Amino acid sequence: MDNKPYLYWHIQHLDQIGGTEMVSTDLMNHLVDDFHIVCIVTAKVENEPVYSLDKSIEIFNLNIPQDVTRLDAYALKNKKAKKGYKNIGLFFKAAHYFFFKKHKYRKMIKKLIDQHPGKLISSSGDSYMFAPKHVYSIFH
Repeated sequence: MDNKPYLYWHIQHLDQIGGTEMVSTDLMNHLVDDFHIVCIVTAKVENEPVYSLDKSIEIFNLNIPQDVTRLDAYALKNKKAKKGYKNIGLFFKAAHYFFFKKHKYRKMIKKLIDQHPGKLISSSGDSYMFAPKHVYSIFH
């Protein structure tokens, strides 16, 4: 077993193209020699990661549906398809996850970090919201 410190990196997606995901995966890949890295992913991973991750990086998935994590894109899609009425249900679904289940996800992440204490880097709005209390967190 190595004695590298743990670094937990929370991102929104692995299977969607985005600047945050590109920069975060690149940084994680460059830090694997110095840290044991666990990538916490908010959205359910439905496809292969868009950006390659070093094989030593562990993935911990919260499995929140993509229509919730990408609420803006799905709401716009519904509006353009003249199905704006679907957004009412989508907004309630998002509220359920982000307000009523927030503590559940905080506890999951806290339990993960308590197993191997380390630093948490949160890189998106939802990862800020799910960051556990009393855990050293860096928000970027």
